[in-house]
Amino acid sequence: MVYTTCKICAGKTEEFLPQFELLKCSQCGFIFYKHQLEIAGTQELYDKLYNQQDDYKVYKQQADLLKQGKQPHLGFNKMKVLRLLLNKNCSSFIEIGAGVGVVGNYLAKKNKQYAGIELDAGAAGLARDAGLHISQGSFEDMSTSADADAVLAFEVIEHIDDLKLCLGLIRDKLKSGQYFGFTVPNFEIHYNQSVEMQKKRLGQVGPPVHVNFFTVTSLQKILQDIGFKPLYLEARPFPYIVWNKKSTYKKLWSAFKGQFKGSTIICVAKKN
Repeated sequence: MVYTTCKICAGKTEEFLPQFELLKCSQCGFIFYKHQLEIAGTQELYDKLYNQQDDYKVYKQQADLLKQGKQPHLGFNKMKVLRLLLNKNCSSFIEIGAGVGVVGNYLAKKNKQYAGIELDAGAAGLARDAGLHISQGSFEDMSTSADADAVLAFEVIEHIDDLKLCLGLIRDKLKSGQYFGFTVPNFEIHYNQSVEMQKKRLGQVGPPVHVNFFTVTSLQKILQDIGFKPLYLEARPFPYIVWNKKSTYKKLWSAFKGQFKGSTIICVAKKN
């Protein structure tokens, strides 16, 4: 089935970058894949991605480190969110899309309460093998988790077709004054490319893997509409550094001139 209105605000949509089959809402500015997805198809897709392709072997490497009692690298984006929330004295967390448990392990070492939910059974199994409290299921299963001070979702909500349901469940899970911390790809990295390349690539993974595409502006409105106040909502200010690639220096120079669009949007929002 094809969406005929915005799946967040039900506003009028228009074709946007039709070569990628995207729609854009004229009311809230949200960009999304025009085709609706079924949960069974999504589970099959992620089983192939995580368990049958070499591109995702990093997750197995992380799982091996966890089983050895080591903490895999979390990176700037996750640490920014976690530090903000820990500074808010959050002591209990639910994570959607917990993967093999990299964040869960970090929080456990901080003596924080943690429950993770992971759609892919293989990844959830690796997490449990490492002794982490992560169950296999979808975001809808968060309703059965214990209460928490914060819900986390790192590079997750861009994958969830029924985004309005997901955000509504997160809101309902939290009490007033509690937090939602997450990261998503920044759609505006599309414009870091040449005009010619913009016709061929989105700058991030396209549909049906990523089905929601966010900007800081559209996220601000979406969060406010569902009952959250963004406390921190910014695009990552600098590119990923790979010193042996010439493109890194071009991106750094572009960032220095204020022309680089950061690859990731980092957000901590408080429930009203």
